[in-house]
Amino acid sequence: MPEHWFEQPDNWNLQISKIAGTFLAGTRRINVVVFWTEKHIDKVGDSGAGGGLLLMRNSFANPNPRKVMFGTDFLFGGRPINAGLHALQTGTNLDALLKEASSSEFFRWVDYLLPAKRA
Repeated sequence: MPEHWFEQPDNWNLQISKIAGTFLAGTRRINVVVFWTEKHIDKVGDSGAGGGLLLMRNSFANPNPRKVMFGTDFLFGGRPINAGLHALQTGTNLDALLKEASSSEFFRWVDYLLPAKRA
């Protein structure tokens, strides 16, 4: 999804679930539809210090696929699309978001590749 779409509907979870549901109702060939986007935040919280890059993904499974695809659990984890965006824009629950994100498998992999230098 293009980043500028965020400035239109307030509730993207509802909008994209309708879009995916309509599409998946007309096909049995597609097992999963994934909406993926990134949102750049220039200022975090009231102080306006720092910034962020929020990667968001919502996945919708076809309830009636022609062939069932196994092993799709990795597509259906995570927060609703607006939860992290709200934290970055307002600074509310930002520490919890950062703690959750930095403990993810991706960040453990990055830390393994580029370990922090100790003084």
